[in-house]
Amino acid sequence: MGRVVLELVSRVIEECVRREPKGASAVHWALESVPFSTSDGDERVFGAMLLSSLCKYMCLGGEGLGGPNFSRNVEPFVEHLCDLVCSDSYPVSHDHLIELVATLTSHVLRTECDADDIKKGFSEDVGAGGRTVANLHRSSNRLIVHLLAHAHGTDALVALLDGLEEHASVLFSRFNAEQGALILIAQGLFDLFFYKEEAVQKVAMRIFGVLLRERRTAIMPLLAYTDLSGGAKSLFHDGFDQLLLFLPDVSKFKAWLSGGSTIRTLEGGEQPVGLAVRGIVSENASKVRAQVTS
Repeated sequence: MGRVVLELVSRVIEECVRREPKGASAVHWALESVPFSTSDGDERVFGAMLLSSLCKYMCLGGEGLGGPNFSRNVEPFVEHLCDLVCSDSYPVSHDHLIELVATLTSHVLRTECDADDIKKGFSEDVGAGGRTVANLHRSSNRLIVHLLAHAHGTDALVALLDGLEEHASVLFSRFNAEQGALILIAQGLFDLFFYKEEAVQKVAMRIFGVLLRERRTAIMPLLAYTDLSGGAKSLFHDGFDQLLLFLPDVSKFKAWLSGGSTIRTLEGGEQPVGLAVRGIVSENASKVRAQVTS
């Protein structure tokens, strides 16, 4: 009976998002409808179950995405969902939420973006559909940064990374022009290159490779360093290009990262590749994080 009730509420929320002028608030109304006597723990459990049910229902297409008010509601709806998760209000399944955000973004890309906009990506003169996708990316970027920082344990990381890899081409489309957030996502993935489980390492490397393929210019500052002579260099040309060249095979990149070669930097002198790369990426990410949070 509980599953039937959750699905029914999910159908009502989806219908509101599709048809009602202020339907994006429907999820808030549903979550606030619990009795005042409900304990905080029970409220969190109900919220998590409802949001997970909603994500699964809408990912399956529900009654069909679109509708008279879908375009005006999809941005605030996704933003609100991401707010709830990033504030840790409800422990929603990461893979379900990533799939929903990607499903909604993909629908807008298919139905509201013309071919010219898709080809050139985000620009000041992009159409309404492109602006919607760019705004959806802002929410999803914030969500991904949060989840990468708060996913604990191998199972949670694998579920999150599998969802990101499956939908990477949508989540990191050419409309995703938020450079600071993309660099922080890349840095979060990079940290997992050194995770204890190889399965996590490999998926993180493959997603980083997709970022290099789709949004290389945006994340190149993360790989920049100064050599001993004061010249500008990039880790991309030192070895990260192997992620792009051989994607999805990451074995050559892993061999380079853990091998015996060295990198010479102005700040750290001559160091093994693994140590030098970690120092360079960490320092560059710190600079970006300071700019993003200032």
